[in-house]
Amino acid sequence: MPELVATDSAPQHRKPDAQQGHVGSLRTSIVWLVLACLLPLFFLAAYLARQYYVLATQRLHSQTLFTARDISARMDRELTAIESGLKVLATSQYLASGDLKRFHQQAKDAVRSQIVYNYILTDAQGRQLLNTMRPYGAPLPQTGTPPALAQVFQQRRTVLTDLFEGPVVHRPVLAMGIPVEVGGEVRYSLNIGLDPQALQAMLSDEALSDQWLAVVLDRSATIVARTRNPEKYIGQKAVPDVARRMQSEDEATFETITKEGTPVISSHHRSRTWGWFVAVGANREILDAELSRSLTGLLLGFAAVAVIGLGLALHISKRILRHLHRLNSMARAISQGEAHALPADGFRETANIADTLNAAAIAMRDTRHRASHDVLTGLANRALFDEMAHSQLARSQREGSPFAILAVDLDHFKAVNDACGHAVGDAVLCEVARRMQACVRSFDVLARLGGDEFLVLLTGADATLSQEVAQRLIETLSQPFEGTQTPVSASVGIALYPDHGEDIRQLFVRADQALYAAKRKGRHCAVVWQQA
Repeated sequence: MPELVATDSAPQHRKPDAQQGHVGSLRTSIVWLVLACLLPLFFLAAYLARQYYVLATQRLHSQTLFTARDISARMDRELTAIESGLKVLATSQYLASGDLKRFHQQAKDAVRSQIVYNYILTDAQGRQLLNTMRPYGAPLPQTGTPPALAQVFQQRRTVLTDLFEGPVVHRPVLAMGIPVEVGGEVRYSLNIGLDPQALQAMLSDEALSDQWLAVVLDRSATIVARTRNPEKYIGQKAVPDVARRMQSEDEATFETITKEGTPVISSHHRSRTWGWFVAVGANREILDAELSRSLTGLLLGFAAVAVIGLGLALHISKRILRHLHRLNSMARAISQGEAHALPADGFRETANIADTLNAAAIAMRDTRHRASHDVLTGLANRALFDEMAHSQLARSQREGSPFAILAVDLDHFKAVNDACGHAVGDAVLCEVARRMQACVRSFDVLARLGGDEFLVLLTGADATLSQEVAQRLIETLSQPFEGTQTPVSASVGIALYPDHGEDIRQLFVRADQALYAAKRKGRHCAVVWQQA
């Protein structure tokens, strides 16, 4: 058999080596090489695009939630200021003496300096005794007072009602009532009528983009104020999805449809002070369009890299893959909340992606910081203070060590805002925070609850140390503040663990009770809680 193929004539019939098989061109080989190098790049591009979309959506979630919290905090401050004005008026000597005619005139004078439009005095049966919208002695409605105001007499606390139809003005109004004590009993409820337009004006001051929607809802999910089409929707119920979530979640972020039928990414936040909700939504279609444009630019950038790679494949392919692996590592690091810088020898397109992702990581960290700190003073907020207080409680229970909670409230601070404006008031609050930090140790915890209310957690502090710190706070906060001639001081309530309570909530309540005792005592003093 071998001799059948090994003959003398075999060389005459052999083809040249170039014709023995298919030999591709150099261009084809480079194309295949580039394609082989770019396959990981395109897979990574898809991964990064997805991560970018996720991060952008999460950032929008955070922005809507932060905006809802911010609006809620501003509403709380305004309503708390109204409450403070009510409390001042409730101390009128005319109420104590029963001279309602003179009190009627005093209340009418007070209306001129408030954002409310009338004062109403009611008894325990809900009957109106006077109303500044009517002359004194004129007939007044005996019905129509919101049932919620009965809690003023039952629970001796401030009550903010839901939206209802006013029996005098016959249009949607809100009411806030506070107890008026005479002879140790709640004799009256001093109420104000609040026009929803006042809250609408506050909401309009937020100057949100047309692509955003903010809504203020009362406890029954009724729309009280709205940045878009308020005249059409005030008094209506919120969309069912929002109303349902309000029943079970104090704070949430989700996707829903507005009353106009617009899909939005929405967040809501409940005010811990008043129980109201603020819901903020960002138009989802606009977000998708922006993301589509961003992703299109991203893909075009990668296409440009691919075109360049066709001409410089042998030199650039390894560099592309190496840098893309770094981008992959960066994306993974940022997805875990870490910032990660790329070397300066990268491509412009990937550097832009890196900047965007790093900006997203920084924004996420800022959002987390703002969620646990007061924006104005930089102190801890109530949520972070609660966390630190519970941690201290657990440590004290293990070690048997004491600690103290101090409730601090500025005296006459409202006069600063009234006389000098909120900008000066904010500057005073920042200076108050700095002075308080100088009065406590580095491991003690300071928090601002809102307005001019602060909390202090003193680790390992007994009654003596707590009173010393409280006195230092009073003395330093009583010193003049730059920019205002209005005198400011402080009142402090002190609750000690374990003498005054063995859980944080109880200590908070008793520190607050001691603070009110200091206020009743004449302000500018510290009071340690005592059993009544």
